[in-house]
Amino acid sequence: MRVKSFMFHLVVMMLLCGSCWAESGLTFCVVADTHIGKNQGANNEAQNKAEIADLNALVGKRAPWNHMARIARPEGVLIVGDLTEDKPRNWQGYFSESKQSWRHGFNELFSVDGTGWLKYPIYEGFGNHDLAHGSGGETSLEQIRLRNLLRKTPINMSADGLHYSWDWNGIHFVNLNLYSGKGEHSYNSLAFLKEDLRTNLRHPKQPIILCHHYNHKWHTWPQRDRNRSWGFLKNYNVAAIFVGHMHKPSRYKWNGIHTYIVPKLATYGYLACYIKDGNLLVAMRKGGKWKKVWRTKFSY
Repeated sequence: MRVKSFMFHLVVMMLLCGSCWAESGLTFCVVADTHIGKNQGANNEAQNKAEIADLNALVGKRAPWNHMARIARPEGVLIVGDLTEDKPRNWQGYFSESKQSWRHGFNELFSVDGTGWLKYPIYEGFGNHDLAHGSGGETSLEQIRLRNLLRKTPINMSADGLHYSWDWNGIHFVNLNLYSGKGEHSYNSLAFLKEDLRTNLRHPKQPIILCHHYNHKWHTWPQRDRNRSWGFLKNYNVAAIFVGHMHKPSRYKWNGIHTYIVPKLATYGYLACYIKDGNLLVAMRKGGKWKKVWRTKFSY
């Protein structure tokens, strides 16, 4: 009996320690391409809501990177572009459609403070479908400016109110919206990135995570802007980059930096991420099941 009692208490203590281990690091999630709006796909809303329900139930589940650990409450959820999907056939009624997508769609599901369908704070950036040549136009930009004023986590914001950065557990996150550059629809994101890293890093080697919509091979991200971005970033400690646009998840290296293509939420689910002691663990989850785990090491 004593042996059984000892084993029982040992298992309980191991589970408790596993839970504590998970909570001592940084947990966050990343989604992309929610495409909410009048002309979204037939099952897009229902599938988005199904994945949101799974995200809300994530806390306390066994971590796929350590089965003795439990997933702690995420600090927030990053959304790397293509928030809306209006695509009106003509410009008449364009802005009213876009406003409806935000008022009765995106803000309802992804309230900035976690009081909507998704119960965690949201950190979003716009994609090509959120711009005037895509679907959302100025309405999407206005909404992001407004939401930036409502975030509970202190942020460093660009002069135009669109790009922003913040710190979680010693990691510096930067949202650059569509891409890093000076070209069309970048809204001077590279200028913000330069000023932000020169001003807001705690020390020169502080780890950085970048978020933007386009991946590094997409043709509408000018090559000269990619070159300018690397010319600046090569002097900093970029731990990882999260991008969207492609819908199907994968990972590649850009100049040695692990870059994660974030899945389209409705179709391929989301990424759950955990950082501790220079290790970034990224797990793909869809339909309540873990699909894959990637590991990235970085220095402090």
